[in-house]
Amino acid sequence: MGTSMKGTLSLINFADIIRDLHLTRRTGLLRLTRDRELRAVFVEQGDLVFALSNLPHERLGDFLLARDLITREQYEAAVQKPNAKQRFGQVLVEMGVMSREAVETHARQHLTEIILAAFEWERGEFVFEEGTRAAHDVKLNLLTPNLILMGVRRMTNDEVVRRALGPTTQFIELSPDAMTQLQRATLDGTEGFVLSRITGRMTIDELVLISGVPEATILRVVYGLLCAGILVGSHPRPTMANPQPAAPAAPPPATPQPVATPPTPHSIPEPEAVKPDEARFELQMLREFLSLKTTTYYDMLNVGPTASDSEIKRSYYQMAKKYHPDRYRPLGMPDVLESAEWIFARISEAYEKLRDPDVRRRYDEFIGLIPENTVQTEAKVASVTAPSPPSAPPVSKPAVGTQTGQIPTPPIPPVGAGTTGSLASSTQPVGSRTGSSSQGLGRQTGAATTGSVSAPAETAAETAARSYEMACAAIERKDFITAITYLREAVRLAPEVIRYRSRLASLCMQNPKLRKEAEDQLLAILKIDGTYVDAHLALGHMYHQAGMEKSARKQFEAALAIQPDNAVAKQMLSLLKSETEAKAAPVPPKLPTKPQTPAAKSPAKTEKPEEPKKSLLQQDVGELFGKLFKR
Repeated sequence: MGTSMKGTLSLINFADIIRDLHLTRRTGLLRLTRDRELRAVFVEQGDLVFALSNLPHERLGDFLLARDLITREQYEAAVQKPNAKQRFGQVLVEMGVMSREAVETHARQHLTEIILAAFEWERGEFVFEEGTRAAHDVKLNLLTPNLILMGVRRMTNDEVVRRALGPTTQFIELSPDAMTQLQRATLDGTEGFVLSRITGRMTIDELVLISGVPEATILRVVYGLLCAGILVGSHPRPTMANPQPAAPAAPPPATPQPVATPPTPHSIPEPEAVKPDEARFELQMLREFLSLKTTTYYDMLNVGPTASDSEIKRSYYQMAKKYHPDRYRPLGMPDVLESAEWIFARISEAYEKLRDPDVRRRYDEFIGLIPENTVQTEAKVASVTAPSPPSAPPVSKPAVGTQTGQIPTPPIPPVGAGTTGSLASSTQPVGSRTGSSSQGLGRQTGAATTGSVSAPAETAAETAARSYEMACAAIERKDFITAITYLREAVRLAPEVIRYRSRLASLCMQNPKLRKEAEDQLLAILKIDGTYVDAHLALGHMYHQAGMEKSARKQFEAALAIQPDNAVAKQMLSLLKSETEAKAAPVPPKLPTKPQTPAAKSPAKTEKPEEPKKSLLQQDVGELFGKLFKR
């Protein structure tokens, strides 16, 4: 008989006991007792191989009976066998009820259930007798890391998990043996997602902020990954020999100032309590700001383009903690919660883009914070030195000619800050702080150096095309927020391309808060091409849904003037006419006195205008969006 260790489950959880046995590769018998309940778990070289329970419903026969794997008659017959020393499974095999393979498979499932039930114990005592072995016909074939994850998923008491996990301010990261342990475990979807959010060394609180997953779920997942050896934490885990390990070393007593100032570079002050009316107003205002065309990722995180990584990280954590949906969920206000979820998604997107140096550099180039790279500069120098000087002026003359509007898609106006009319609001670049000066610097450099503005214009057109392609890719991923951002940039760089505007209008039309932007895009399309029938139809539908019947009729009539046989315009005009007649028909003051009686309404009013309106909108709006997407 080897050494013996004992303790209480109120100080060390069963998952940590299994973790300790696995890491130290121990062999022996682990006894768990709670009142009159007893569980015995046999361990060989750190792996759990066999288990017993004194509860009647956890015996093999009751396990099989409860799952309809045997009948009550077969159960009674097996129990009444004269050879009491023979195992229940062996009796079933001799009776011909089950094959040996089937008995072994169900026996392993039975052993698994006995062990997994121990993870739910919140109190009790344990004794581990090292070296104790037992003879058993069937061994459990589950690897310990996988068994730990399965058991932790069964822990339903959040307070027990929180206490077992330790302080949420502790740092966590992948363990040096993470890849090996991952091969020995099967993660579920939530565990895989949470693990994917752990990039480098971070605190549990930080993980809660950036994951968007409820805190209780995060704590359970992290606890399971720590016990499975996939993660390691800065807070020491308890062991059977030391169930209450000392906290990490505190700062030296000679320098008490760091202890007196608890906030660390990663700690964020708790936000104030949420007030319903103020929360609704604040979230609406912030959502409007984040929806602006000129709002950059830097604006979303309230930092400047030159902010350091630590400043971006700290600002993000502060905003994520303030606008996390869980903070607004107790209010029971669906509109406030929806705004919080939208805002949290936007600031998380901004952080994901800016935290990666390569992605941030490409984004800075994209919005104009970096005018040009070294390769572009060298190419520009080569273009100046290689040709003879007299060749430059002739290149600039066509550029002047393009400003007269003779060419349908001139390259200069999309880049210039002085575009006309309704496009004035979109002339500011996405990077409103420094993007304008950077873009302007790029154009002035091109004009002064090469004597021509054609090269910058071509670069803008290519950038617009690339933005459009990235928007299409985002639409395929159902990431419509990112798609709108790229489409806005494509429209800014190439405002004369109808395809960019129509795609942007199509997305904006499906968000009530962006209907005004959709209208602006459609009106801009008609300024470019007044015969664009789809734009007239889309505007007509928008005005009709907003109750602007005169404006809607005007757009459908304009579409008919261009295409006299357009079925959609004809049907919508007919619908508008029938609605107008229906509104004018019920003059008697009887209807207002009986609003709750549907039978008092005129059949002509309910049957004719309502059914065509519903079916028409369902059919033709989808057709219209399809046309806009194809253009």
